Amino acid sequence: MFYRISKLAEHYYDWWLKITGLGANMKLRQIDFEKPWWTVVTKRWLLWLVILSGRIAATAFVTSIPMLIGIIIQRQNAYLFFLLSVVWAVVELWRYVTIYLFDVEQGSISYGVQQSAYRFFLTVDPIYHSMRTSGHLFAKVERGARAYEDILNNIIYELLPIVIGILTVIVSFFALNFKIGLMAFSFLLILSLFNIFTTLFNALAFEKKLIEADDEVKAISMESLTRIELVRSSFASQELFDSMHQKNKFCGATLAVGWLSFGTVMLFTRIAYGISICLLGSYVLLLVKNETITALTGTSFLLTYLYGSYKIMRIGHRAQKLMRYLIRIRDIFSFIKKFGLQTFPVLSDEISEAEVPLVKKITIKAENLEFSYTKKAQIFDEHTLVLTVEKKQKNKLYGIIGPSGIGKTTLISILGGQLRPTAGSVEINNVKMYEVNDDVRKQLVVMQGQTASSLSGTVRDSLLLGLPKDRDLFPDEKLIDLLHRVGVWMIFEQKEGLESSVGEGGLNLSVGQRQRLNFASLYLRTNHFKPSLILIDEPTSSLDEVSELAITDMIDELAQHAITFVIAHRLNTLEKAVGILDVSLLIKEKKLQFHAREDLMHKSEYYKKLMRGEVTIGE
Repeated sequence: MFYRISKLAEHYYDWWLKITGLGANMKLRQIDFEKPWWTVVTKRWLLWLVILSGRIAATAFVTSIPMLIGIIIQRQNAYLFFLLSVVWAVVELWRYVTIYLFDVEQGSISYGVQQSAYRFFLTVDPIYHSMRTSGHLFAKVERGARAYEDILNNIIYELLPIVIGILTVIVSFFALNFKIGLMAFSFLLILSLFNIFTTLFNALAFEKKLIEADDEVKAISMESLTRIELVRSSFASQELFDSMHQKNKFCGATLAVGWLSFGTVMLFTRIAYGISICLLGSYVLLLVKNETITALTGTSFLLTYLYGSYKIMRIGHRAQKLMRYLIRIRDIFSFIKKFGLQTFPVLSDEISEAEVPLVKKITIKAENLEFSYTKKAQIFDEHTLVLTVEKKQKNKLYGIIGPSGIGKTTLISILGGQLRPTAGSVEINNVKMYEVNDDVRKQLVVMQGQTASSLSGTVRDSLLLGLPKDRDLFPDEKLIDLLHRVGVWMIFEQKEGLESSVGEGGLNLSVGQRQRLNFASLYLRTNHFKPSLILIDEPTSSLDEVSELAITDMIDELAQHAITFVIAHRLNTLEKAVGILDVSLLIKEKKLQFHAREDLMHKSEYYKKLMRGEVTIGE
């Protein structure tokens, strides 16, 4: 029975998507975080006027119903009830139309904020991500996107009906009697101002503290869970759990105290509202006794007062929620503005695709490079690297060596279009790497970074990251053969083959297994895109000798087709290298050059120590 209901619910869901056409045609708003947050709404002000008109008309009409019924009964005309029902139906139909418009616009904005924020974080220069935790990003984006949804709901469904209901009551009472209208207006104005001011002050006092505490909780929680292998191997679980416990306690205490403060404000508001009803009721009773109004009229107007203004006690709560949402929205806008910069194109729609030229000579130019992580950590200072190689040259393998922290990884990140230099230019085959998007870059360069990791998903997903998901291009037999070559297929064959799960960051694999899986992906991308430059950072650092030999042979194979720069963990990886770049020489030379081994023995003290076994690569 439950299964049938579930299937019926699925069909019902599909029917609504089909009839509205939103399943395929939903358009997300593009958010410019450089502009004020309210422009997201005011940009389509005419649509919002239409939406507001439906809510205002419906709320004012429904609030007036007790009064209208009293008038109809007093006139004893049944036709007026029919007219009331027709008007009611028209008003509700109009409200329904505007609700549909509102729901579509709300979804477009809320998920548009989320999409635009993730777009920003995907395209901002990678260096800025190294200064933040992923937990902070997740918390800010999720909170900010939901805040837009909540603030629109709060205004349209909660705050606006309260305000319109109160205004309808005041207008009705002025129509009945000026003095009673003035009394109702005074009571409601004082109650509203008191409630709004105190609750807004309450939100200002607590919300920022709550956001800061929540950010800390999210940051440490996500960092701990995504680095669980490090946490468990360091036996630091208890310390991190205790830290999270304290931060969660502080969040809970801040939330509880904030609501207690709000509850105190609401207590005084309810007492004051009860007094206002007694005073108004007494005055209405006096008017009835003086025969100024009938008992029926007095009763209907008091009911209108109760029906239309009872929610005034919630106006402060709604105002407090409104302030909380505004603070959260401003928080995500402020966070993104201060996070970092996007200084070069990334996505397909950011710049028209440049044509990748067919060349007989592969040319790599990095001229007058300047780059530093901090003022004290200058890596490149007007350094230049120029390399031209005939495409028909059979072996195009070049090695990069140097002590740890001297700039090897930084160099290939700059050449690969990941870290834009603060000055200078990078060109591959005369295509400027920082003036084209990723669709062009991946036809020019293929990279494997130093850190072996992967996205969560299947083995197939890891292999085809950045490649078309086309099984005709990459049949199972081809992928399995490749995994055999890098020496990891037997691991997955015992599980679910290509559909075996690879955990977030590849944490259910060893470092060496992740390294080989990443190299297999690089091998596929190289054969598919046929780039001019291949950049590999320490491909065999965590491999045994047998695995290292297999990967080295495959690197030699790739180097037949493209210039291949390899930052080596061991010198035997570079046994067939045409030339070696010793980055330690950049301290005294502005020109980065690949030298033959014999020349390095004369030029580099570091290389001499390597050959004598006094140091190892990376020391």
